[in-house]
Amino acid sequence: MKSNPINVLFLDFDGVVNSTTQTEQDVMYVVQNKLKHFDTYQPSLCANLNTLIQQFNFKVVISSSWRKTFDLITLRDIVNNQMNISCEVLDCTTRRKLDSNYKERIEYDPSATSRERGLQITDWLLEKKYTVKNYFILDDSLDAGYGHSNNYYRVDSKTGFDSNALTFVSEIINTSFK
Repeated sequence: MKSNPINVLFLDFDGVVNSTTQTEQDVMYVVQNKLKHFDTYQPSLCANLNTLIQQFNFKVVISSSWRKTFDLITLRDIVNNQMNISCEVLDCTTRRKLDSNYKERIEYDPSATSRERGLQITDWLLEKKYTVKNYFILDDSLDAGYGHSNNYYRVDSKTGFDSNALTFVSEIINTSFK
């Protein structure tokens, strides 16, 4: 475990750095090995994210499903060089399925929600690879907040991490990080 305490941002991409209402003019495509992927990002939303990261000196852990498509080196390139977000990408959360009784819960209660991403974040924190001073989660899915309600903001996937979300999240973090 590294001894210098750090602030960690667990980061989802879809619905955060892109939005469901984006237009072709707003969007950039991820390029890997000179091939355009279907994965997209909006530079304005990435700029807002960069502001947040700089403001709170966050190191990033990728919790997005993109971690299943791209390896960590490629994700670092996408974040730093394509999205122009200046940060240290430390790691990704596990790809293992941890919400083992979700199928049972949904059979019993059709409105039950997954806890998968929240459990994966907890798993990463429990590994104690780093000394974490504070952490925060940006995601458009409810499952990321499971077990982390005080450290989680659900981004509206229609707008992504827009300037309103940046202002709101900055206020939350300012009052909760000591």
